[in-house]
Amino acid sequence: MKALREEQQAMIAENPEVYTAWWESGRFGWLDVDLDRADDDQVEELLTEAWRLNAPKYLIAQWEN
Repeated sequence: MKALREEQQAMIAENPEVYTAWWESGRFGWLDVDLDRADDDQVEELLTEAWRLNAPKYLIAQWEN
């Protein structure tokens, strides 16, 4: 899933058996996540942030209201 590079590096450092680097470009890094080992709340947070990094601003505004 898409994340800021700093977030990608932090997740890998915190839990390398769950998160691995998949790809990097510019200020973004993509994470490969072992869903069987990942914390559900953390995955939900990461998915939400990944969506926010890609979604049009008008959809983000609608979702936040």
